[in-house]
Amino acid sequence: MRKENIRWFSGLLIFLGFILLVAGTVEGSEVVTGWEPRLNFATEDGSFSMNLGGRLQPRYEYKQIEGSENLSTFDLRRAWLEFNGHLIEENLTWQVIADLGNERLWNGWIDYRLSDLQAFRVGQYDIPWGWERRTSSNRHLFTERSVANNNFQWPTGGGDVGVQMHGARGRVSYEVGVFSGEGRLFDRADTFSQGNLYTGRLEYSLLGGDAKPEAIVVPVPETNLALGLGAYQTNRNYLRDWSGDGSDSGAEKARVYTANLSFQHNRYTVQLQGFSRDVDPDGGENYRGRGYTIGAGVLLQPENFFLAARFSSSDPNRDNSELKRRQSYLGLQWYHSGHRWKTHFEVGREEERNSDGWEETDIFRIQQHLSF
Repeated sequence: MRKENIRWFSGLLIFLGFILLVAGTVEGSEVVTGWEPRLNFATEDGSFSMNLGGRLQPRYEYKQIEGSENLSTFDLRRAWLEFNGHLIEENLTWQVIADLGNERLWNGWIDYRLSDLQAFRVGQYDIPWGWERRTSSNRHLFTERSVANNNFQWPTGGGDVGVQMHGARGRVSYEVGVFSGEGRLFDRADTFSQGNLYTGRLEYSLLGGDAKPEAIVVPVPETNLALGLGAYQTNRNYLRDWSGDGSDSGAEKARVYTANLSFQHNRYTVQLQGFSRDVDPDGGENYRGRGYTIGAGVLLQPENFFLAARFSSSDPNRDNSELKRRQSYLGLQWYHSGHRWKTHFEVGREEERNSDGWEETDIFRIQQHLSF
């Protein structure tokens, strides 16, 4: 085993040992276990808890690429171990997600709740900005997020290291934060950013309750309609080149906005998203980008099948047409046990603009999802 792999797994074992050691030193700390449905550890006095779970997503994918050889691949999209719980008091919670397939830490944060309107989180996690990134991957219409989301989120994986304040009351929830602007620790470039990433998100339920799951497993008893707004600004951040010219100049300043509308009624769901950004590159000319995504789904009868469709368009630099991307997908989710155990069947076309027009790639994908 390589040295870096040994260090990574050793760190994970040390973390688990530390958690169990803390649990064993708290007064009245006899540990009890159970399944509900995850493996749970807790002290009798309620001062400590830890839930152990995970995700496995094996995948087969076939690509027919215009002007190139076809590709047939098997992959493991996710192999995660997830640890959640609280320490000392129930308002002090924590999470660690270990990405075993890529031998890296995906999430690691501590959250302290003072009230419904005031909670603080510090660590590495998804930044509060866009609808798709803030909704769990196993509740989306498709196995991958849209091309528009992936091109306009910051950074590439949508996560960073920083601190945020968040809260909710009634129909309204908010999140605001300051992050390093360099992405998750494993994503960071050689050139360090000189500024930070400032971000925020506001959600308002116009009708009904929570409308976050794109894919539903049972009919919705009431109409849910939610509006979300998000924005972030970077200042001299060097995670990636936004101008698309192949340089490593980074962005002097980038202002990015998103808005979404999510609808659920009975067996139907609809999601609309828009993206906009203005970029002032370091040493280059200012440019603008736009994108949007439209998604919809219906829960079939019997209720263990969910049919979905999505179209997404991304134009990250309106002065450079060769950066345009489009996606059209049709998919079927087969629920064996809701979102915990299901199979995805997907067919789609992805298009990239170049000097000769649109280059097309047809995709067929099967992915098994297991949450435990």
